[in-house]
Amino acid sequence: MNNHEKAALEARKKQTSLQSMYYNRYLIVRYITATLFFANLYWVILLVFSKSLFAIIPAILIIVMIPAMFEQIKLYSTPTNKVPYTKIFYFLQFFVNALIVISTSNNTFNYIYPFMNSTLLARLVIASFALLGIILCIFVEQRLKKISHDEDKHYQRIKQYEKSLQIHS
Repeated sequence: MNNHEKAALEARKKQTSLQSMYYNRYLIVRYITATLFFANLYWVILLVFSKSLFAIIPAILIIVMIPAMFEQIKLYSTPTNKVPYTKIFYFLQFFVNALIVISTSNNTFNYIYPFMNSTLLARLVIASFALLGIILCIFVEQRLKKISHDEDKHYQRIKQYEKSLQIHS
């Protein structure tokens, strides 16, 4: 390998490192999205087996989530700090979780969770998970806002790394 090839290889390594750093700005968002995907998937499966028409709720969440997931995957090849589909999904998930919390205090609970006993404990468990989902949605929305304004810690590290490489973008 001659010097020109070594320099080209080193430049590709640096570019790949930068690409990964930009992609990793959304790492926690991707993990939370995956967690919510499986939570909604299990919920829709249980509702389908219970023959409940309310299966449409988690099904819609999954359908809205699909473009958000593709948007997050696309970030590797096309870094951006704008993720509109992801924001829409998290807003909708927040709204549904808020409705779930409300449903735990009335008879709607029996329709949304027909596979569970309508005990106080069951209602508290579901309300707790829904509140956790609300907290995660708020956390992600705040993270996305910081990223969109380039105020996240990862962005500062990326800029320091670029400066150390003497790259200006």
